[in-house]
Amino acid sequence: MDIRAIEEEDLPLLAQWNVQLHEDEGSTPMTVDAAAERMQRWLDVGTFEGAIFLVDESPVGYLLYEHRPVHPDQRGGESVYVRQFFIARESRRQGRGTHAFKTFLRELVPRGANVMLDVKVSNEPGQRFWESLGFGAKSVAYELGVPGAV
Repeated sequence: MDIRAIEEEDLPLLAQWNVQLHEDEGSTPMTVDAAAERMQRWLDVGTFEGAIFLVDESPVGYLLYEHRPVHPDQRGGESVYVRQFFIARESRRQGRGTHAFKTFLRELVPRGANVMLDVKVSNEPGQRFWESLGFGAKSVAYELGVPGAV
């Protein structure tokens, strides 16, 4: 498995994959155009960095991540927040997700960094996947939608 930075010409494919990611998670639906615009904005502003995973030079998935400082009261150095991780549906159940993530850890995550991510409660397959890689729940975030809120 190879890994490289996301390039401009990858965005149409990544936008399609991002829509599929939203479907898989049970998230609010998003159009391909909206996904492409958001991803372009994130990469242009530098909010996130992106990596694309390749098998035999063909893309099989992507990852968006952000380097975050650790609060001074916490032990450890840098942390890396994984915003999105997606393996193409036709490439799943072949060990590629595990291989891709381990490649990301080896190639792009600084030694000693903590890696954090969020998984939707409704995404049980995602939770099982991350737990299989050694992740454990650190906290639970709650959300309340207030009717008529501005």
